[in-house]
This record gives sequence, structure tokens and C-alpha cells, in this order.
Amino acid sequence: MTVWVNVVLLIGSFLLLGLYIMRVNQTAGLGSEIRDLQERVDHLSVANQQLEYRIADDRAMHTVTRRASILGLTEPVSVRYVSTGPTGVALR
Repeated sequence: MTVWVNVVLLIGSFLLLGLYIMRVNQTAGLGSEIRDLQERVDHLSVANQQLEYRIADDRAMHTVTRRASILGLTEPVSVRYVSTGPTGVALR
């Protein structure tokens, strides 16, 4: 009887050891995946900052002026505003 108990305990121990090793491998794999995702987040963050800088630079007045002159646009000599009359608002 004690032999069977010892065999069952030994088999159970090996099963638990196998499950433990599988769990450790899964955890290590997830850690590696998290590290890769963090590197991707860092890379995308830098790329986002570069794009925000480009947007700010493209909106800057000196850039708009330079591009307007490339397109052949000139500064107006005089400005006249046109009155459209009273503005109407639709009400329910």
C-alpha cells in the first residue's frame, strides 16, 4: 500500500513540476513580449514627438510665408472687408 502511495506522490510531484515549468516559461514569454511592446511604445513616442515638431514647424508663420511665395502668392496691398448684413440664426 505504501508503495502505491509513494508512486502516486512521485507521479503527482512530476506533474506539478511540469506544470510549474510550463507556467515559468509562459511568464518568461510574457515578460519578453512586454519588453518588446515597451520598446515599440518608446519608438512610437519618439516618432510622435518628431511629427508634432514637424506640425508646429509647418504651422509657423515663416514656413507659411515661404510656401506662399513658392506658390506665387503675394501680400495684399490693401484689405477691404465685405459686410454680409445681419447674421441669421435658425431657431426651433
